[in-house]
Amino acid sequence: TKYFLMAERCNDPTTQATNITFSNVTNSQMDIGWTNGDGTGRLVVVKAGSAITASPVDGNFSYTANTIYASGSALGGGYVVYIGSGSTVTVTNLNTSSTTYYCQVFEYNCGGAAQINYNTNTATNNPLSRAPGTWSFGATATLVRSGPSTTSSNNWQSNYAGGISTIPATAFW
Repeated sequence: TKYFLMAERCNDPTTQATNITFSNVTNSQMDIGWTNGDGTGRLVVVKAGSAITASPVDGNFSYTANTIYASGSALGGGYVVYIGSGSTVTVTNLNTSSTTYYCQVFEYNCGGAAQINYNTNTATNNPLSRAPGTWSFGATATLVRSGPSTTSSNNWQSNYAGGISTIPATAFW
């Protein structure tokens, strides 16, 4: 009699995560959200300055995530900021006022001691980038006009806990 050990078979997820969003942006952090696909989990990579250049490799579950930018595993020129089954992460240690950040979410199936398979396809708004100076304000933000009161201007400023930053805006009065 012969016995065979059958390894768990992991299939690639067929539906990739979609619709990445950036919210609650400050000078040094932002929330990243997405709509989950059909994988058992997601791996999220963020890169400063340009698009992510590589995808996770099937069978590799040695990536580590850290929500402090540049502290997780390096991947595709960026860093892994999230591994899990959720749909949002807050990333810190950023410079959102002058740096464009690129984000890509990769669905995966299985993991841990089993084989892991990633969906490395792109999808609607995945990947997505966030240009510098695109602010989303909480209820405590105020805008201060810094130009003459008789002209329309793109010279508006945001007062927030971290200081004052100029933001693009057009005034009508």
